[in-house]
Amino acid sequence: MMNRSLTRLLAAVCFVVPVAIAGETKEAVACGESIAFEVDPNVLLLSQAESALQSGKPRSAAIDALKVFPNIKSVKLGSSVLLPRAQRIVALAIVRTDGLLTAGKVFSASNADERRQNLEWATATLRRLSITKKNNPSADTDLGEALSCLPETQSEGLTVLDKLARKDLVTSAHGYAALARLRKAAGDEDGSAAALKKYEAIAKKNGGKKAPAVAAKKDGVFST
Repeated sequence: MMNRSLTRLLAAVCFVVPVAIAGETKEAVACGESIAFEVDPNVLLLSQAESALQSGKPRSAAIDALKVFPNIKSVKLGSSVLLPRAQRIVALAIVRTDGLLTAGKVFSASNADERRQNLEWATATLRRLSITKKNNPSADTDLGEALSCLPETQSEGLTVLDKLARKDLVTSAHGYAALARLRKAAGDEDGSAAALKKYEAIAKKNGGKKAPAVAAKKDGVFST
């Protein structure tokens, strides 16, 4: 009698548990077997893009992000929770290629005008993300890095990054590299050297890359 009751109880559990789980996941299998969760392929692509960006492969990062949003410039804001993430990746890829990114059908850099348009889009995008996140050191560091690329925004970039650095809140090696160049351009050799030391410490931790040159180009657009 007891065995029969136990059998009925186990049968009931095996029916209820998968049903309950199925309501929260896209895929679940029978009781006693492993449960499979379906992962959004777009999330995987963006994770791959972020890894590429971190590894110093900005063009590969942009290409992966553009597979998710091929028309990233015209996608309606708020249409996807993944959009800001993809926009950040592409914008930083543009910044870290000095605007010379050619990817998808929306970004080309065959002349100076297209290069500037790329950098202006990247800067405007990272500015919007910084405003949206509000007082977020990572978003502000991204913005400061972008601002360092165009002559007319370099002063603002120095202000943004210098403020973060004084509180030890610059979140990336590229941010410190940009700050080093901006301080050097402003005649602050000691400040530039201090920023480069911070850059080297983070770069070494992330893969041991050497510090970039800190001299500005003649057109005022810095290499990162």
